[in-house]
Amino acid sequence: MKLFKKIAGMFLFLTLGLASCKEEVEIKNSLSVSPDAALEFNATDNKSVTLTVTTDADKWTYTAPEWIKAEQSGNSLSVNVADNTGEARSGSITFSAGTADQVKINVLQHEPGDDGGDEGGEGEKIAGTIKDASGENDVKVTLDKATNTATVSLKLTVAEALKSEAKVSVFIDEQYVDEYNYVNNASCVILPSNTLTATEWPITIAGGATEAELSIEINGADLSHANKYLLPLKVKVLSGDVAFANAESRVNYVINKVNPKEVKQMVCFEFNDVNPLNALEYKLEDGSYFFDAVVLFSGNMGWDAGTQSVRFNARTGEPVINQNTDALIKEWQTYLKPIHDAGIKVYMGIMPHHTRAGITTLSYDGCKWFAEEVAQIVKDCQMDGVFLDEEYVGSDGGAMSSEWASPVASAYGSGAYFAYQMSKQMDLVCDWPTEVCVYTYSLGWGWKTVIDHEDESISKTPAEYADIMVADYGGSARPLETQTKKNCTGASLELNRGTGGTMTEAWARQIKEDGYGWIMYFAFNPDPNHVLYNKNRSLGFFKEAARGCYDQELIEPTHYYKKIGQGKYDPTRYAY
Repeated sequence: MKLFKKIAGMFLFLTLGLASCKEEVEIKNSLSVSPDAALEFNATDNKSVTLTVTTDADKWTYTAPEWIKAEQSGNSLSVNVADNTGEARSGSITFSAGTADQVKINVLQHEPGDDGGDEGGEGEKIAGTIKDASGENDVKVTLDKATNTATVSLKLTVAEALKSEAKVSVFIDEQYVDEYNYVNNASCVILPSNTLTATEWPITIAGGATEAELSIEINGADLSHANKYLLPLKVKVLSGDVAFANAESRVNYVINKVNPKEVKQMVCFEFNDVNPLNALEYKLEDGSYFFDAVVLFSGNMGWDAGTQSVRFNARTGEPVINQNTDALIKEWQTYLKPIHDAGIKVYMGIMPHHTRAGITTLSYDGCKWFAEEVAQIVKDCQMDGVFLDEEYVGSDGGAMSSEWASPVASAYGSGAYFAYQMSKQMDLVCDWPTEVCVYTYSLGWGWKTVIDHEDESISKTPAEYADIMVADYGGSARPLETQTKKNCTGASLELNRGTGGTMTEAWARQIKEDGYGWIMYFAFNPDPNHVLYNKNRSLGFFKEAARGCYDQELIEPTHYYKKIGQGKYDPTRYAY
């Protein structure tokens, strides 16, 4: 990357000269729908839900299945559903406006008997709820790395003390997995029953009491880190004067297992040149994937004087900086989700694009605001984190407004506060573990414990807000404060120009013995149709690393994926 920066400078005037020859970028209309969460309806007796549509287009339209009843009025859409006498059904309302990207709102209607029924709180029934001990209904759980176990704790609460005891049962509702995946745009599989000591748990709420608790132990020794497992729990009443409405009767746990590899492999794809799906073609002899993380190098940040804000993949006069970034985000289910679902982490690169907006130049509030935008993209595209790189801060577009630029958030080390905010904001919106990777050539030296600018009671060490420290080519990263070498790359290699050394089995084994957690490869390109094709030399490095890190051979890849043009990728697997 350091070398890439120097080369980029040599071609600056050429780039500027060609800029006038670019096709004019179409300015798209805006379109948003609020609320944007999935809508859930009972089988019968539903109240309408109003959606508010905001757009700068002249008009907007919608389409929906026949069983979804909707009425458009001004900037609102009143939504209800026809009564359901059969199985649960799902669909979506699709909104369109001018040139804006379509917006889809998922709609789910329960089957009869799954919407409260006799347990809906009628008569003398006392309303009850079931939640995780944290107070949430959707909870992410990461198994302990050493023991591969976890304990989840639930709390059942009733609105008032019971006159006499009530007996309920908490059970695994396996049929709910498809519904959960549809509503949450997820790809979870059911948690195997052999990870639990039971599949149903009877609970008694004593007379005079208002709550009861339940703990469930999970042993995930046989689980794969490539999957996300769902433990969908539901409560039913066996006896007593308590009722649980459908919305208050479930708790869902998404279970993640930590990657067991001592040394992991990270590949930074220059996605202007290569299709990221190529990561799926490289496997070890035991069938597991060689790469553990894919970095999309690189998404950009820029100052947009028009909106007076720092934006992702946009800047003054350019609503879209990079059509390739735009394509991967819009078509993430085709080009990113398969990688994520295979258990390979997907990190979006974040790098300045010649404006004053940079990871190290934002104010405390600016760090939060921009991190919120990026975190939402990470969530929407089911990615696993970000890769921070500060190499191209410039002056295009003029100065940022004062609220975005002052005071610069530099008290804890340049860029540290933005890394903290990225970690915080991703954790707030994502139901899976996310990570912050840091390219230490441009960031990350001397970072300290951060204190939250809005809540001084919150403080985080570098190990809590920066997960992976990536060194420049030929070097190894060093831990900060409470980090260890597991947070660091022991080697970084540039595969196109050959910078950073030649990976050997002995070097890989030494990296493992020294306790480093990662090896990073930059600019890998296995597409034989591309001018930067470098599979053969790169494959030799990968094979040496596989032997040194895992005592395994790397299976010879037989296929590859193409990038076919500006903003265009091909999902077809091609044989060599």
